[in-house]
Amino acid sequence: MLILYSTKRAIREQLSLFKGESVFLPKMLSIAEFEAIVITPKKPLIDSLQRKLFLQEASNFKEFDTLKMSKNFIKFFAHSDDIFRFFEELSFEKVTIDELFLQDIY
Repeated sequence: MLILYSTKRAIREQLSLFKGESVFLPKMLSIAEFEAIVITPKKPLIDSLQRKLFLQEASNFKEFDTLKMSKNFIKFFAHSDDIFRFFEELSFEKVTIDELFLQDIY
């Protein structure tokens, strides 16, 4: 059985309900993970570490300096997925940045 959830956070919440129980769990995927499998079935999926290594390798050429881009930009780009996922989750949960400051834990 496969169950799709909107976010990985939703999966973690569901798994916490089974903590301490000895049961078989269904396969749980986030919609993003499912789309990656269904939309690009013939292309290999790479994890975030591989993506960072490929990005670092791609920026390692002599003419890169002529682009006048800091390697710090590349570091930001490598971590941008986390930033975008954070804002997507806020949007899905209908939580504003201002509301975050009012919360002890999110």
